[in-house]
Amino acid sequence: MSTEVMSVLAEWPFTGARSTGTNSQGLLWALLATSSIDEISNAEDFAAVRRYITSNGVVGATGRTTVGLVFWLYPTGLHGPYHVSDERVVEQHGVLITMEPGVLIREAVQEVRGSFRTDGIAHKHIVAS
Repeated sequence: MSTEVMSVLAEWPFTGARSTGTNSQGLLWALLATSSIDEISNAEDFAAVRRYITSNGVVGATGRTTVGLVFWLYPTGLHGPYHVSDERVVEQHGVLITMEPGVLIREAVQEVRGSFRTDGIAHKHIVAS
């Protein structure tokens, strides 16, 4: 196998993983329907997110995650990706966060904070720098 092919294989799937933003609603709905993704709120100015990333991302002495993560970020008080309003309308809110291994914790929290939304749902992929 050529070194060029080896280089591409070493970078995959990281080079292919990109934020879908709001483009893949069907995929987001399918993932959310599984009810198996951890749900973390933006409580305490995202302190809950920092704690989750630190413990589940197994942050080492370098301050970087050692494993990848996936979780749902939702607004405190609303729980999960949607709720039914008093008018019987489904209101969606939050972001599906996916994160590669090797992300600095402070950068991860900053990216999560910047992608947070209370209107509609989206996806944010956080890459290691």
